[in-house]
Amino acid sequence: MLEQFQEKEDEYLWIQEILTELELIVYITEQSIYRPYADDKQKKYYSGKKKNHTLKN
Repeated sequence: MLEQFQEKEDEYLWIQEILTELELIVYITEQSIYRPYADDKQKKYYSGKKKNHTLKN
C-alpha cells in the first residue's frame, strides 16, 4: 500500500503514521485439495502439518 504514495511525501507520511497505529490479525485455514499431478505442484501444496495436500486461504 505504501508504494502507491511514495511520490507524494505528505500522503506517504500520513499513511505510514496510520499503519503503525494499527494491528493486523490474519486468520489462515487449510482446505484439502486433490493431489496435484505435477511434482512441483505437489511440493507447493503439501502440508506436513496435515499430512495432506492443502490450499491455504
